[in-house]
Amino acid sequence: MKPIVPLLLMALLAVTGPDAARATGPDPAATRLLEAVNALRAEAGVPPLRPDPRLACAVARHAADNARRGALDHTGTDGADLATRLARVGYPYRMAAGSP
Repeated sequence: MKPIVPLLLMALLAVTGPDAARATGPDPAATRLLEAVNALRAEAGVPPLRPDPRLACAVARHAADNARRGALDHTGTDGADLATRLARVGYPYRMAAGSP
């Protein structure tokens, strides 16, 4: 699988966000992108990805924080890193990666 595909999926989830999904239903573009990613994963013999509202919430909050300050940064205004953002939404993980 091409490394850019997961990044595109996260970016699209950040743009649509969990509130948009609740108000209008699933975003058709996000659905198509997830289907395309899962088709590539199937070709590679790996299981499909599923949307997780906790991750969508963490992404939307961080995107909104970046937008408010007109920045694109992996660290939140309050100093939160990826692990902190995942913990705040109750997402359990063994490993998470972000840019330094």
